[in-house]
Amino acid sequence: MSTVIDAWRLSSGFADSEGYVDKRGYICIFNTDQRLLTYINDLLRGLNIESMGPILKAPRGTVIHDPRTGKQYVTNMDYYYIYIRASSNANSYKYIGFTIKRKQQHIEEYIRRTTSTPTPPPTISPTLNILKIITNIGAGGI
Repeated sequence: MSTVIDAWRLSSGFADSEGYVDKRGYICIFNTDQRLLTYINDLLRGLNIESMGPILKAPRGTVIHDPRTGKQYVTNMDYYYIYIRASSNANSYKYIGFTIKRKQQHIEEYIRRTTSTPTPPPTISPTLNILKIITNIGAGGI
């Protein structure tokens, strides 16, 4: 059981620190470590969250522009990303969520816009949500 909770904690923390949710609701997670992103991708799939990648975003030496700061950077390493499929945004919101308010608001707005019946906000802590998943798996669900 602790393995699933550890997977949830790692996925959640990694999405918070390395993730990006744009105003359209697209969720991407960026990093230079392709193997780590592959591992995160596997953890997300284990939480019933479909994701794609890792995909090379910018090879080493590419000039990238940060739209929030307006600055340009040259990448020192290859830069990869995984993205969560739009069909899994509700599961991502339900089981992982974000502690960063701006990211949480973007995913909530996306879910409101794209579903006929809005997904209610989590009423219990994400830890309890993951425990519900573990209980369902043990009972033959999911």
